[in-house]
Amino acid sequence: MGSRETWLALFSDTRVMVTLLAGAVVAFAAVAVVLISNAAFTVSSNSGANSFSAGTIGLTLSKSGPIVDAANLRRGQSRSGDIEVTNTREPGVLSVTPTGFPDTSPLAQGMQLKITPQGQPANVFSNAPLAPAKRIVLGPQGSGAVSAWTFELTLRPDAAPDLGGTSLDASFEWEVRSK
Repeated sequence: MGSRETWLALFSDTRVMVTLLAGAVVAFAAVAVVLISNAAFTVSSNSGANSFSAGTIGLTLSKSGPIVDAANLRRGQSRSGDIEVTNTREPGVLSVTPTGFPDTSPLAQGMQLKITPQGQPANVFSNAPLAPAKRIVLGPQGSGAVSAWTFELTLRPDAAPDLGGTSLDASFEWEVRSK
């Protein structure tokens, strides 16, 4: 008996056909139940009316002009000046960024900027070249808080010797970022 005859004999037997048909019906029913009753349940709830508002940030500076008069500095010389910063609004993090000059300026690269809290020279927040300019984080500043800072500019001893007679216009951008 060859394989073809075996298959024909198998499918001509009524019991085998009924069993195969019953198995197919059960398999179809199982697949249908799974596909049709694959219910996804979702529940949601409303948290009510929410209100959002932006806080206001404000600063006042004790000086409107230069903090440090660094005119005619010689290599190795330093000059310092003080400024008070008052946060007039929401608490935040106080920072300052030197601005107004290109990072490639030889004079700015030869200048060292040191920032300390006024009267605390050992507590140094920054002691880096003026250029390239970077944001200097001075720390948290509460609403209504006043902080006093000493800025010291030094023309570094290793600054280029041909800087004599050059000048640099620099300013400091103050910022309070909300916490």
